Amino acid sequence: MTRDLATLQREMAELIRGGAPPSGDAYLAGVQQSAELKVLRECIAEWRELVLRRACPLTVELLRARGTFEPAVRRLLRRACPPFRHELALAFLAEVAADADPRLAQVAAFEAEMIRLHN
Repeated sequence: MTRDLATLQREMAELIRGGAPPSGDAYLAGVQQSAELKVLRECIAEWRELVLRRACPLTVELLRARGTFEPAVRRLLRRACPPFRHELALAFLAEVAADADPRLAQVAAFEAEMIRLHN
């Protein structure tokens, strides 16, 4: 199968986010099953955790106390995220601010406003 670089990059990004390779693509099917892809996903998740712990410590600690921080970070892996730290934090906080718990939503909204004022 011949593809251009941009197509291959999009397909690889989709694999990293947990998507499936195109039907019949042996190369990407092999990548999907590889230990290296698992390691890459873990590295990305750990990097995002570090960024979020530094950018929005109050929200992170509240989520950690509830045992929901790591699952929230894993959900970030399944979608395209902004490349810049403050944008990643704002996207994460917007998702958390939509939570049904008013306390969590208020903390996330507060930290988002602090980031906006700082940048």
